[in-house]
Amino acid sequence: MGDYSGLIGQHYNLYERISSPTLQIVMANTVAKYLAEKNIPRPLIVDLGCGNGRSMEHILRTCQGDVIGVDCEPVMLTQARKRLEEYCGRVLLVESDVLGLPMQIIKRIRPDVIASAEMIHNLPPEQRLLVYERVFYALDGGFFVNADKFALDNGEEHRKNFLSAISTFEALNEMGMPELRDAWLRHMERDETQGYKQYVGETADLLNRIGFKNVEVVWREGLFAIIRGIKP
Repeated sequence: MGDYSGLIGQHYNLYERISSPTLQIVMANTVAKYLAEKNIPRPLIVDLGCGNGRSMEHILRTCQGDVIGVDCEPVMLTQARKRLEEYCGRVLLVESDVLGLPMQIIKRIRPDVIASAEMIHNLPPEQRLLVYERVFYALDGGFFVNADKFALDNGEEHRKNFLSAISTFEALNEMGMPELRDAWLRHMERDETQGYKQYVGETADLLNRIGFKNVEVVWREGLFAIIRGIKP
């Protein structure tokens, strides 16, 4: 996920200025709903690919308990530390590649929820499978939620949403950041290649085969969706 070590990671705050926080808000609300249903007063939540702390901040605002954020890019974790200073007693940030993270340690601390936002689509399909299998292993009767980019089955509708999404990056050119705009456009175009496109139906089937129960798409808007499942 080298894109985030360069211009994109260094100026990720500008992406936030031109993108909606709805994905992160709905994910945090999905986590909070599960925790309330299970009556877990002081949960432990792990955020895989936490980036600059955007999703963690919404989770911390919405839920009680502690959050461990994992990301492989130091530039993103530096931003997350600054962003989450007011929650310092509830946050632990870990620099690690998701596939290199020792899941036996995560399993030992018994997280109630493992979440991920806008990360897994950056991995090739065979690595996504490994992430889902590792999440399943680490959870002990817990909850998994993935808020990410998913292609629509209707190719024409998907292309329309894609063109709408990339048009928002023109704002970066207006801010005097054409190199950043071009970096994002290259990143977005890569996501459109067949090796990186992911679909909610295929992902749901994969989670079911691994052993997750109650797999469900709880939200969908444009290029993004949220899918959840429970480790029995």
